Amino acid sequence: MDTNEYRSQLPELGAFLEEFDLVLKNAAKFNMPDVCWSANVLLSIDSGYDAPGVTIDIAKQMIAGGIQFKSAQVPAVQSFTFPRDPAKADMMWNQAFAFIEKCSIAERSSGRRIDDEPLIFCFDISEDVGRIAGQEMHERLKTLLDIKGRFIYVFRVPYLEGKELGTVRSVISDIFPVRTLAVAPLSDDALSGYLRQRLEQSGVVMQGSVDPVISDMIAYEKSDGRFDGIATMNKLAESIVYLKLASMKSPTKSGKAGSFRVTLTGKELMEIYADLKGSTEGAILDKIDAPSKEKKIGF
Repeated sequence: MDTNEYRSQLPELGAFLEEFDLVLKNAAKFNMPDVCWSANVLLSIDSGYDAPGVTIDIAKQMIAGGIQFKSAQVPAVQSFTFPRDPAKADMMWNQAFAFIEKCSIAERSSGRRIDDEPLIFCFDISEDVGRIAGQEMHERLKTLLDIKGRFIYVFRVPYLEGKELGTVRSVISDIFPVRTLAVAPLSDDALSGYLRQRLEQSGVVMQGSVDPVISDMIAYEKSDGRFDGIATMNKLAESIVYLKLASMKSPTKSGKAGSFRVTLTGKELMEIYADLKGSTEGAILDKIDAPSKEKKIGF
């Protein structure tokens, strides 16, 4: 999913892109085009928040600043997600080195950028956080540094704070100039607002007291330890729209694209979520009548 859909919920991303935009504009003004290649990024962000999408947003900012990609619609970004298994990780790193070197040689031999050459390489090193300070990672970063080319490297790790984030930043900044973009997990209020926004964009307008229901939905999604942030909210929004359409027996016909617009009450929303989770109708309706008896929907 394009992060433009929820960039307003990620102030850290917005602040970085504003900074990067100023660098691009001033670099163009003073004829310093190579400065933008110093904008390597340590991206500390949890799963569900579309790390590749954040990287593509950086690429789009480069396009707006005059850096040429093959396509403005699909910026040339190459991502590598390294597995926990050391042997498989080594193999993938070697493949990454070979690919980046190939791009670099092609650029140097032609004297210009190749049309399909990536400008940004995103390395998901989440599995290496525990051994980030080891000699192996130092050597890998040095290998990247030795490959000549006009590239930006984005190093993605889970959301970290304090000493943990400082350790990762210290290791990478020993080799590369790097900007740190730490995107904190969204609060429940922000997640609720995002879900509402996604539904309204789809034509579903909340009506009445839906906030307690949404809060219960978020609490339940988090209860199994597999909550995936924005990705989970997207899943819920898509499911809610689907089941709302499934419940409309005789809707008003309209031939206009994008004309779908319906209301959704708290009771309807709870019934839909009960359907998603396989709950009995009676338990859900009891919850509506007595919301203070439980903290969560009784699934």
